[in-house]
Amino acid sequence: MIINLLECICLCLLVLLNAFAPDSTASIKPPQPRLFHIAPKSIPANSVTTLACVIEHGEGTLKGIKIFLHTDQEEFIKEIPLTYHRGAYVVKLIPEMLQGKFLLYFFLAEFNDGRLVALPSENPGAKPYRVPILAAPK
Repeated sequence: MIINLLECICLCLLVLLNAFAPDSTASIKPPQPRLFHIAPKSIPANSVTTLACVIEHGEGTLKGIKIFLHTDQEEFIKEIPLTYHRGAYVVKLIPEMLQGKFLLYFFLAEFNDGRLVALPSENPGAKPYRVPILAAPK
């Protein structure tokens, strides 16, 4: 008798909760695309370095991913498209590109519908990744 009463109370509570719950099909949104990258602690100036990022697409078709980079001694930002290799988008940096004390960069993914996703996501042009460049030993 006590078990039946508890079951009845639980069932009533579930019915009431479901009656006031929002429509679950209306709140389902496609996942937003996201970029992932782990910045290196430092970059050697005298060897080829690879930077990589991974994207979680969500909805939409990816047009491409680019990296925008420069060193602290360069005035202009270089725009380089990344290539897809074994599940990641990569760019190789040659020693001639690493003349300075810091490499500053950010990624930008562009979709066919015009959407853009940046990494770092908060104001990437003003707050890019900043990685020390280790000078070649003399």
